[in-house]
Amino acid sequence: NLHSISGFTLRHKLVLALFAINIFFLIYGVIKYGWYTVELSALFLGFGILMGIVGGLSPNELAKEFSKGMGGVTFGALIVGFARAIVIILQDGMVLDTIIHGLSTPLIGMGTSLSLVGMFLIQSLINFFIGSGSGQAAATMPIMVPLSDVIGVTRQSTVLAFQFGDGITNMLWPAMIYYLAFADIPYNKWFPHILKLVLLLTAAGIVLVSVSGMINYGPF
Repeated sequence: NLHSISGFTLRHKLVLALFAINIFFLIYGVIKYGWYTVELSALFLGFGILMGIVGGLSPNELAKEFSKGMGGVTFGALIVGFARAIVIILQDGMVLDTIIHGLSTPLIGMGTSLSLVGMFLIQSLINFFIGSGSGQAAATMPIMVPLSDVIGVTRQSTVLAFQFGDGITNMLWPAMIYYLAFADIPYNKWFPHILKLVLLLTAAGIVLVSVSGMINYGPF
């Protein structure tokens, strides 16, 4: 019933303004000071409390609403923690570098286009183990860039293969399951739904990285 909905009051406007200020500080802090998880968590917590007070919630109501919100994301947070634990085990156990080296070595001796397609597919596979784009770049690019110099492909083509490999399969691999957990979407329903799109984008990526090898995509 639309008639039962209250109007856009001054409290609502103030809360919305505080939210906009929160986003401003988020962008400024990340760009200027390199804020990350700890700082951003403190920022959202502080502004969340402030917006609750300005919105007219009592301390008890604020605590109850906070608990309700946490109840909806706790499962997803646990999934994030478990996924990160897998990456730490692979890194500290010196397993990840071995996997990357073993996957990249067969590329030597292929043509430029085939090598780039191989890089793209290898990055897609590694993305299963390393969901973080920056983490994957730190782990693989020190190997892929010198390899591209040996093979004779441009470094920009190598970066393109990395971007496709890191980006497309993010919609498919279980590493992104915490997004599905937050949205309450079962993975067994999501997988067949998104698989066709991922395959189409992968085919397009293969064509594009092949072309980049043929034209010496640059300038670098």
